Amino acid sequence: MFLFIPGEVLAESPQLPAIDRMEIPKLELDIEVKKIPFSQELDTWDITEETGAAYWLEGSSHPEYGGNTVIAAHYMEYGEPGPLFRVRELQEGDEIILYSENTKYIYKIDRYQYVPDNYMEYLKNRPYALTLFTCSGFNWDTGIWEQRVIVLASLFQIDLIK
Repeated sequence: MFLFIPGEVLAESPQLPAIDRMEIPKLELDIEVKKIPFSQELDTWDITEETGAAYWLEGSSHPEYGGNTVIAAHYMEYGEPGPLFRVRELQEGDEIILYSENTKYIYKIDRYQYVPDNYMEYLKNRPYALTLFTCSGFNWDTGIWEQRVIVLASLFQIDLIK
């Protein structure tokens, strides 16, 4: 089974339109999605200075490829609630919807969990999956977010948008 490995970028078909929007009905969230490149220099994806959107990690799967689509968004943005500030309200069965130019991908949440900030197992490829993550556990002494909230979801339905 192929693993989605940080720093390893998958070739993508130019015919597939980018994921450009994410909706989480339970959170009343409808937000732009931007693709974020992997930084070889930092050995990670850097969304530190990015705000006001969710970020599709370069190298993760497009939903049409049937792998693990990985999206990150901030919990806090410069002292204000970020897009995923209410992530703890999500429960098993809640929907996360990704949109591309003419397609809607509906995922249902399987579970969410807290992991250490250096835990990378959620990047492993899973079939027809969505992994959504954000920061958690801010340490005021170090100024570092020490945990991640990982939301794991499975593709439930694909609809064409007319």
